[in-house]
Amino acid sequence: MKKIDDIETVPPQTALGLEATVPITEASGLHARPAAKLAAIARTARHRVWIEANGEKVDAASTLDILSLGCNFGTNIRILIENPSDENVLKEILFFIESKFQEKTDHA
Repeated sequence: MKKIDDIETVPPQTALGLEATVPITEASGLHARPAAKLAAIARTARHRVWIEANGEKVDAASTLDILSLGCNFGTNIRILIENPSDENVLKEILFFIESKFQEKTDHA
């Protein structure tokens, strides 16, 4: 089973932060429950977290903004973290998406 520490982040693309692109692999897409959990993870960051998909960029801390992206199965989303000090938040978001919206456990 994949662990959150197995997630490798992409090196900073700019001097301002980190980013990673990941596909939605859950058949039902990024619907309300996982969007709310993703937003909750993003709100733990000390700095802004953004999500880009389908030509739009939204605040990852907002469930409604995430839902407005319409991320269906196969959609590639880009997560942007403004400050590298929030790398752990990026790892947690990537783990959540790559595990098809399974929540991490302390013993995983």
